Amino acid sequence: MAGLLCALMNNGWEFRVAAPMICLQAVIVAALFWGRVPGFVGALAAGLTFAIWLFPPIGSLAIQNPADRIILLLFQLAGLGVVFLSPRRPVRIAPIGSRTYRLILHRQEKHRNKSHE
Repeated sequence: MAGLLCALMNNGWEFRVAAPMICLQAVIVAALFWGRVPGFVGALAAGLTFAIWLFPPIGSLAIQNPADRIILLLFQLAGLGVVFLSPRRPVRIAPIGSRTYRLILHRQEKHRNKSHE
């Protein structure tokens, strides 16, 4: 996602601020549905992609503008914060009405009945 955003970049200040925030949503989804490790890898990969292809000089890890360094640092801190605040196990979602959903409801009801006894 970071590569696509950089490829479509407008080379404007607004885009350089918005692109990391858009990719942060992808890090949140990765950490939530696949776990901490994929979220961590996604945050680092997006940060490296932004450093190389979004901030001048393009094609280098060196970032000249101090404001761009701060944007990248804030993105990395937010991405790592999301990863460490995400659940240890990936979240599993069962579609409403599916057999798995009914099984989950049955187990919850069974657990509630045991706790009331």
